[in-house]
Amino acid sequence: MTQALFILQLAIQVAFALLAIRTVVSWVRQPDARHGNLALALTALTLVIVLSSLFGGSGVEAAGTGVGAGTAASAGISWGAAVGAAAGAT
Repeated sequence: MTQALFILQLAIQVAFALLAIRTVVSWVRQPDARHGNLALALTALTLVIVLSSLFGGSGVEAAGTGVGAGTAASAGISWGAAVGAAAGAT
């Protein structure tokens, strides 16, 4: 089972990398703001996806650690309650 998850994770990383490369190539061919913003966003997302597996594990292993620790989800607060509290604070 873990080998299947590893292969799936690798396939997702490769797919995002190919999508980012394709988007950058499209931006080079048509250098406008729309293509540039899309290329920047997909490249940044790809870097996050690829680097997250190198630095912090994945899935259940990473739950409750790192940046997400101490958020509403780890405190047992539902998403609706957290959004409602944030909306009431403004």
